[in-house]
Amino acid sequence: MSQSARRISATCLALAATLVVAGCSQTSGPASGLSDAVRSFADRGGPEDQLTRQAHRWGEAYERDPDDPKTAVAYAESLDALGRTDHAMQILAATVARSPNSPDLMAAHGRLLARNGDAVRAASALQKAEALGATDWRTQSALGAALDQVGRHADAQQRYQRALRQQPNSASILSNYGLSQALAGDLSAAETTLRRASSLPGSDVRVRQNLALVLGLQGKFNEAEQLARQDMSADEAQRNTAYLREMLSQDDRWSQIRENG
Repeated sequence: MSQSARRISATCLALAATLVVAGCSQTSGPASGLSDAVRSFADRGGPEDQLTRQAHRWGEAYERDPDDPKTAVAYAESLDALGRTDHAMQILAATVARSPNSPDLMAAHGRLLARNGDAVRAASALQKAEALGATDWRTQSALGAALDQVGRHADAQQRYQRALRQQPNSASILSNYGLSQALAGDLSAAETTLRRASSLPGSDVRVRQNLALVLGLQGKFNEAEQLARQDMSADEAQRNTAYLREMLSQDDRWSQIRENG
């Protein structure tokens, strides 16, 4: 496969995870006593903010009862919100080991794995959560993104459809769904889905970038460039368009991209 095709495919896969953005790297160490990490935020000077106080409270509750799934999820989410994703991962992994049949706990662990780029383990955890009864839109959409990243686009699209039945006007879910359709080779459907996403109030620069990419992959360069100019300089938009033109001029262009998807 050409270097250009690899780069475009990697772009598609990276953008397909817009709902589960990347987190921090993991660190080793015991999962107990992690509220000390939260307390350290308050020791840096200045008053504690609401997120830090909330994490502190959940940390104390977790230390009192580390086997309670709801407490573990709340504590991990508060740590993650503070950028302590490594500690959040430790909390969830330790609690999952003790309570493997909690759908909410398994789903939270899977979402965080996906955010950390571990698509294989994330898909496994989220499918277990689904089997245990976690059918909420967050779990379904995160599972869709993880499945897309391991090349299971048809399965991913089923999950996006389930999520959209609960959140029909979610720009982020639609954006992921559209990229999944693009990765599966259905550019026309991807364009329709991404146009719908871009028209919604929750649409942002990532949705427009995804739509511009799909337009460019169909050779609609002028429209792709006009869309890109909403979020970047004219020179940057022109360079992106020129790159797409060069990539698409190669033989067997879209099939190459699909092979890496």
